[in-house]
Amino acid sequence: MAALSLSVNNFVTLRLNQGNYPLWREQVVALAESQDLMPHLTDSVSPPQYEPNDDPTNTTQPQISSTYLKWRKEDRLLRGWIIGTLSEESLGLVVGLDSSYQVWHALQEAYAQDSQEREFQLTQQLTYMRKEDSVSLQVHLKNFKSICDNLAAIGRPVSDKLKVFALLNGLGPKYEPFTTTMLKPPMPSYSEVVPLLQGFETRSQLHENYNAQHTAFYGHATGHGKNKGRPWSSRGRGFSQATQVARPGHQHSQHSGPKNHGPHSGTVHENIKENNRIPTCQICGKQGHTAIKCWHRFDHAVQPNDIPQALAAMTLENNIHDTEWTADTGASAHMTGNSGKGDQPHFTERPTEG
Repeated sequence: MAALSLSVNNFVTLRLNQGNYPLWREQVVALAESQDLMPHLTDSVSPPQYEPNDDPTNTTQPQISSTYLKWRKEDRLLRGWIIGTLSEESLGLVVGLDSSYQVWHALQEAYAQDSQEREFQLTQQLTYMRKEDSVSLQVHLKNFKSICDNLAAIGRPVSDKLKVFALLNGLGPKYEPFTTTMLKPPMPSYSEVVPLLQGFETRSQLHENYNAQHTAFYGHATGHGKNKGRPWSSRGRGFSQATQVARPGHQHSQHSGPKNHGPHSGTVHENIKENNRIPTCQICGKQGHTAIKCWHRFDHAVQPNDIPQALAAMTLENNIHDTEWTADTGASAHMTGNSGKGDQPHFTERPTEG
């Protein structure tokens, strides 16, 4: 018999326990179908044990049927295959059982019993199953399918539409765009949703990795780029040229020569504080803007008390650093608020005739 040389391990790779009955059952069914032994598990074919006796006067011991002997041999072989795939905890459930059908039925009652309590428990798990952030999508799909398989094993298979709805409903807000798209009619099947969901997860992870790298690069560049703009300069204002802001109580400078402590001298922090003060307009006297931006700049009805100071305020501020190029207008005279920056005019007397 060809079945005698068959290696069961090639078909059934699992040891039956409390958690893998649906998978184990599928492997055993495939083995029985490949050897035409499935009727032994359903008990649908059971030949008579003895040969029929047509002679009523024959009182001899009836002979065992050859068909029954063959069936019995096959049944014992299948029973041995099933027992060989059981774990130690499962083996105690089939001790003393004679036929493969009895063994199969006992295991089905123990691990896939059709009870309302188990059906209700599995249905509740399927309905309220939610994907946690700490659980990967692959693990979540595996757990979801395991519940569906357990329901099918007890004779309560889940419909394809209910599978899709339960899976999408348990994904959470992170997958809301995908869920909304999939729930639009026509709704895809479960076998179509799973690869689409895996593709969406892959694209989301790629975007997250890109954003994380971009944020890290931006933070790195910003951290190294701080204080690397145009350095603060005190040249011409009574300060020695400094290259970095010193902490209070610590003065650092690249110059070792004598420092000028004129009337405008002070620490770097004092100058920064001075620059951060709210400006006061020299024309209208209000705070928050300078004379160059004052609405009353050309209003002759509004005249400040100090005319020279107001005119001086209309010059460009010293702390404005314009990096744009400006074309030369060719003017021969300019106006400035600082009398020391311009040359004094010189007049040449025109010679008179006569």
